Amino acid sequence: MIPFDEKNYQNFMETEMPVWLRDTVESGKLITYDGMELQYYYCVRKPSRATVVAVHGFCEFFGKYHELLYDLWSEGFSFFFLEQRGYGLSERENDDPETVYVRTFREYVKDLHFFMEEVVRKKAPDQVQLLFAHSMGGAVGARYLEMYPEDFAAAVLSSPMLRLNYGDRNSRDAHFLAAVFGGGKALMKRMPGASGFSETPDFADSCCTSEARYLYQFQQRLDNPAYRTSAASRGWFRMAVGMTDLLMREAWRVRVPVLIFQAGEETLVDNAAQDEFAEKCAHAKVVPVARAKHEIFNCTEPVLRYYYSRLLSFLKRQAHEAWRREAAEEEARQKQEALRSGETREVLADDWEPYASYCTTGEFADLSRGFVRHCGPTAITNLLLAFDRRYSGRGTRLVPAAVFLRAAEIGRHQGLYWNKEILKKFGGTSDFMSGVFIRAVFRAFGRRDVKIGRLHALSEKNLLRSLRAGKLVYLQMHRHPRYGNHHVVCTGAEMRPGVEKRRELYFVLADGWSPKPVYLRAKELGNGSYREIWR
Repeated sequence: MIPFDEKNYQNFMETEMPVWLRDTVESGKLITYDGMELQYYYCVRKPSRATVVAVHGFCEFFGKYHELLYDLWSEGFSFFFLEQRGYGLSERENDDPETVYVRTFREYVKDLHFFMEEVVRKKAPDQVQLLFAHSMGGAVGARYLEMYPEDFAAAVLSSPMLRLNYGDRNSRDAHFLAAVFGGGKALMKRMPGASGFSETPDFADSCCTSEARYLYQFQQRLDNPAYRTSAASRGWFRMAVGMTDLLMREAWRVRVPVLIFQAGEETLVDNAAQDEFAEKCAHAKVVPVARAKHEIFNCTEPVLRYYYSRLLSFLKRQAHEAWRREAAEEEARQKQEALRSGETREVLADDWEPYASYCTTGEFADLSRGFVRHCGPTAITNLLLAFDRRYSGRGTRLVPAAVFLRAAEIGRHQGLYWNKEILKKFGGTSDFMSGVFIRAVFRAFGRRDVKIGRLHALSEKNLLRSLRAGKLVYLQMHRHPRYGNHHVVCTGAEMRPGVEKRRELYFVLADGWSPKPVYLRAKELGNGSYREIWR
């Protein structure tokens, strides 16, 4: 790694860094979906712990991340870095090279997704992908995690711009200001009071606490006019205000582990928004960093030692866990292929080790709305979790209670689920419309790849045929001796010792009553119907 202290850092950047950039780092040009030419840099290691895709912040460029990317590379990571439209050597949508303009923040997210598809996955196809995003890039990265929850195994958001710091003003004032800016070319103008690039360094007013690191980047801005972006346009401000509101509304979509570094001496972004975002995500943790300004990776030695220890520990752990999940899922896939090809006479259930436990109706009875007949939303919750684990490629990180509440909300809205019970006959979930209900819930959680079959009559032969085809089953029992009218999920079948020690066929159920797999004798299926669920 690069020395943390100022003197040795400066010597390294003057002597060793140019050699590494020349001999190790490669660059390229990406023509986007709308014809913009974007600059990118990368280094693919073989072997590699994982690939880190870095997303920079406002008015930044590749040179600002030389140290960070070198340290990741020296620790065994590959990396990719995209200069977003309007920054660095990438093409701009306005004529003023010192003012940042973008029509909509969705363009940043679409550019990143296009970069992932056309560059990262093609140049590093077999590697686990991790996200590192700073400041404005943190907003782009967070939105990306919401829209494409399966692309990254984990993410680090460093001082993310999840809401701008409005100072003495509130969010309502910011929305009003953004609304009065007009439209068209007026949005390309600089924000009131914003100034362009100054050739006089101003370390005291910067976002760094390490002067050597500040001067290293400032010199690059002096040497290359393309790196002198300094002011926000009115259009950029309007889009920033709108994007951060959207991030909060849909934070629940983020499934992967997220580590949020929070600067103790922050002035540009709102730390409270970072806390709020973390609370809404399934697996997010905020790490406060005392005595750090906005650019935590450009601070002095004590802060950097703490920052890098937490950063590298998180990335290494998540990379290792992602490799283990992929190995387990590949083994499960091979079992399914063997089952389909008839290489084994025994019908096998899924490997339940990574599944932990099922959700039960009792878990949700204590929720604020006091759910009465809720086998339908519970069964759909178990179905979505099982589907996500089987097909996501990295295991599921959905929050069961969040899935159940969303499922119940969708069911009530569409008239498919009624949280009432009248004479123990009316209420609960519609059997006939269960396919519509399942599809709506799956789409709400970004699973548009689901396929839902028609209703089949429940029989041992039919159910066995569906499971042998590798499909999950949403099973609707009718007046079952044990379950009554009940919805469950069937994930497989096994030959197990039965009566008089003879081996009998049992179906494996997530029945909504037990947190563990339930084995139901094939002869005790009873009457009912079912739908096949697959991808």
